[in-house]
Amino acid sequence: MKRWTILAVPFLLSGCATELTAGGKAVPTYLADPPANCVEVGFIEFADSRETWARNHVRNEAATRGANYLRMESTRVAGNLVTVSGTAFRCP
Repeated sequence: MKRWTILAVPFLLSGCATELTAGGKAVPTYLADPPANCVEVGFIEFADSRETWARNHVRNEAATRGANYLRMESTRVAGNLVTVSGTAFRCP
C-alpha cells in the first residue's frame, strides 16, 4: 500500500497543472480594449497556486468560448493563490 501511495502522489500533483491548449495558444492577451467591431464573449476568472497555470486556464477557457482576443483585467495574490481574470472577445 505504501508503494502505491508514493507513486500516486507525484501523479496526482502533476494533474493539477494547466497546460496551454492549442486553442488557448491562439488567444492572445492584451491590456488594451479590443477593436470596436469585437463582440464580448464573457468574463473569465481562475485561481491557482501558480500564476502561469491560472493564466493558461483563462486563455484555454476563452478559446472554448470561441474568443480570439483576451483583455486581461487583473492578477491578484491572496496567500498562496493567484487569481487571474479577463474578458474574452470574438473579433472578425
